[in-house]
Amino acid sequence: MTRKAPSQRLFNSQPHPDGCVQKRGLKRKIEDSSLPPKRSRALAPPRAGNAGEVPNNAHNPTDLWSPERNASENTGKPSGSTPRSFEPRSPEVDQTGVLIKQPETRPISQEQLVAEVKGIYAGLFMVESKCIEVVNAQGTTEPPPKLNNEQWQALVALHRTLLYEHHDFFLASQHPSASPALKQLASKYAMPARMWQHGIHSFLELLRHRLPSSMDHMLNFIYLAYSIIALLYETVPMFKDTWVEYLGDLGRYRMAIEGDDRKDREVWTSNSRFIANLDNYIGRTTRRWMESGCHVSITLGCSLLEYGSESNVLMRSIKPGGTQGGHAAAPSQQFLDALDFTCRTHDVVFRRFGDPSVTPYLHVTLSFLYYFSKVAAITYIEAKIPWKLISSMLNALVGTCSDFDSIKDTKFPPRKSPRPLPDDFAQRGLVWAENYYPDDWFTAAIDYDEKCFEVASMMEERQYRCLWLGHRIATSASGRWLTYDKHTRQFSVAAQYDVDIDGLTTV
Repeated sequence: MTRKAPSQRLFNSQPHPDGCVQKRGLKRKIEDSSLPPKRSRALAPPRAGNAGEVPNNAHNPTDLWSPERNASENTGKPSGSTPRSFEPRSPEVDQTGVLIKQPETRPISQEQLVAEVKGIYAGLFMVESKCIEVVNAQGTTEPPPKLNNEQWQALVALHRTLLYEHHDFFLASQHPSASPALKQLASKYAMPARMWQHGIHSFLELLRHRLPSSMDHMLNFIYLAYSIIALLYETVPMFKDTWVEYLGDLGRYRMAIEGDDRKDREVWTSNSRFIANLDNYIGRTTRRWMESGCHVSITLGCSLLEYGSESNVLMRSIKPGGTQGGHAAAPSQQFLDALDFTCRTHDVVFRRFGDPSVTPYLHVTLSFLYYFSKVAAITYIEAKIPWKLISSMLNALVGTCSDFDSIKDTKFPPRKSPRPLPDDFAQRGLVWAENYYPDDWFTAAIDYDEKCFEVASMMEERQYRCLWLGHRIATSASGRWLTYDKHTRQFSVAAQYDVDIDGLTTV
């Protein structure tokens, strides 16, 4: 017998060969008709809005659902839930269809725009004039004054304000509703060039000449200026080529600083560390620093001469046929850096009044100053030399002197020790010691090991030598830097160098 498909067995109305089985199926069918319709295993159709539930149409695949059929089928049947209504939901529940209105905007008139541009330009001109005044004042001062952190921050804030004013001016003058004449104001008054010259470039040059102390402030200002110009590049396309050029210049400034950062930052860091630890180091080593101090002073003198560089302003003044005074050329940055480091070292060492371990350092320094006191190029270094500290060092040595007539003599002090001082051998042959010693000063035959050997009698001779050099500097220059009172037997300084000194260390 051929077996029929399941669909044929379910929906075929022919009599079944087995009558019992057919009756049993009819009985089950009658019992099932009194129960609620079973839920189909198929996915229910999606519900839309507040419409009622779509009934199960598994009774006959050919029947379609209708609202009337749904009402008739549900009549008289028990229901476990409240039938759904077709009333619309409250607006408080669903507001997906509500549109937000565009905010109201008030159009700006041409008169208002012109007044706004005039007001911005007035403030811009005032800030620009202040920036020019400040930069010129800092650039013309010789030597340039040192600025603290608060002063640098004030200058950065001033130039930042100028950049913001330029930004507001460009946005207002290039407004979409601005007239053609108003849009041409930026070109007519050369506003991009003025912003670069007075708002960025001049201040960057001031920061560059104060490196490395101004490094952090220069980096901060470069990033600020770069962000402002990048914003103008996006919002003011009229000067797009100009903005690209300025962005490139700022990038070159940043790369130049990065190049110096790798080699110079370590040098300046080590210099600052040396000066910060110098006083404690002298206090720990005591008399052992006598030889070291002598060589440190010699090294500082050579650095001021840039180790014999022909372009050095001091070397030019002492060369035969050279320019007296060295005013033909400006000092190099290397010379200015060496002068700053030298005077900072002097400021530390010369505060140790009465310490015999720094006397060789004082002796070499005074011999250097005595030589250049007769040269007009001393004008490059005289303003930064700590003359007040030197006079205090000399006054501390006056108490050990018993023969004041010897320090007033114009001749070189006679030798009291059996041989020259170790300082004499150390600076022998240097530029400033060429005419310092008598011709027969180094004629005695002395072993090499004995040249650096210090004996007790040398300290007194070195102290007399320092007093003699101080007296020669005071009298030969007619009190230009140091003065000596023969009645009180005290050294002092000229009025312009008589400054208050804080934090003095007395040994």
